[in-house]
Amino acid sequence: PRVTAAPAGSAAEMTGAAATLAVAGCPICPSRVYGQDSSQLRAVQFVKGQLISQLMAASGWTFADALFVDDSQEHIDKASLVCRTLHVAHRRGMQQQEFDAIR
Repeated sequence: PRVTAAPAGSAAEMTGAAATLAVAGCPICPSRVYGQDSSQLRAVQFVKGQLISQLMAASGWTFADALFVDDSQEHIDKASLVCRTLHVAHRRGMQQQEFDAIR
């Protein structure tokens, strides 16, 4: 499956998120990682599930084609009807447990 990540943080953190997923063997394009400073996320009032829905519709993706990874249960809840989700527990970043779940 293709992966869309929407991590919170600065542009530097976005680059780190894309690099982390690439190391984990996940196919991801850095231009498809959206952080809190992205204009796309601001346009949907920071509702990540809504942004994901728009991106998926534009690409013709189905529920099973995307995975949203986040450390906020609120964001996970809002996206859970849009695509597959993975909650990163304890706000400590992705650990081996999360990478294993993605594979």
